[in-house]
Amino acid sequence: MKHILRQHPLFMCIMLMAVCVTSCQSDGYLESEDGLRYRYLKRGDSDRLPQIGDMIICHYDIRNEADSSIYSTYRDLKNADQIELQVPRHKGDIFAALSMMSVGDSMAFEISADSFYRVIRKEERLPPMVRPGSYLTFIITLQAIYNQQEFTTYKNQMRYELLVKEVNSMDSFFVARDWNGRLLNPEKGVRYYLTQETNGKKITAGSVVHFHFIGTVLTTGSEFVNSYFAGKPATFRVGDYGSKPEVMHDILMEMREGEKGVFVVPFDWGYGSGGLQNLVPPYATIMYEINVLSVE
Repeated sequence: MKHILRQHPLFMCIMLMAVCVTSCQSDGYLESEDGLRYRYLKRGDSDRLPQIGDMIICHYDIRNEADSSIYSTYRDLKNADQIELQVPRHKGDIFAALSMMSVGDSMAFEISADSFYRVIRKEERLPPMVRPGSYLTFIITLQAIYNQQEFTTYKNQMRYELLVKEVNSMDSFFVARDWNGRLLNPEKGVRYYLTQETNGKKITAGSVVHFHFIGTVLTTGSEFVNSYFAGKPATFRVGDYGSKPEVMHDILMEMREGEKGVFVVPFDWGYGSGGLQNLVPPYATIMYEINVLSVE
């Protein structure tokens, strides 16, 4: 994967841009009227500038004064960030920078680290790799600009494409195991297969259930939760939707005491477009392996 990524044109572009920025810190930048230092790395063909409220689709790399990358969306080339352009909070902030860009532009900006983290991000402390009083270099490639109506259309199209891909992936998962997957709920689209069935006590709303479970990302197999590893089973009062994830209530009501099953959950009913920290990517299909120990 790393070898393939290094051959990707966009990855090569960001590496070249980073080298360029490093070598031109002192003599390649222009300065805007509000004091924002910027440099064009590549100009696009469009002359449309974003307006306040527009949604900007872009990749960016944030680098500290030692030219070390703090955060980069280029590491996952399929998932550019979506940013709503807001009124600048102060002169030369990140929104002022984005307002200068057109589709296809790649630019480098120098932005105060203190203002970015404390004013824009509302964080009390700077990251360990960032020195107070220093400047960050933002390397941004702007891919698209949408007004709110255009963005709604874009999201619907993207969601449809993701859903088609997701359904195919879920079907392939069950076919590969020769499992006759059942549909838990037509609305939610959760598919499942009971690997161990019993005539035990049926789980209903109000039941207190003790169970072990493992949660993994379907496409990668990476675990994001494991009650066995935690050393104790989970306990749910079914129907008490203060207990997360909410889809677990629907899952448990398909099971009986002593049963085991595999449940594949579409992203809409998993962690959605936001994902889960660094554990579950955005729009990820997840899988739960459930082992019901007891039902009260």
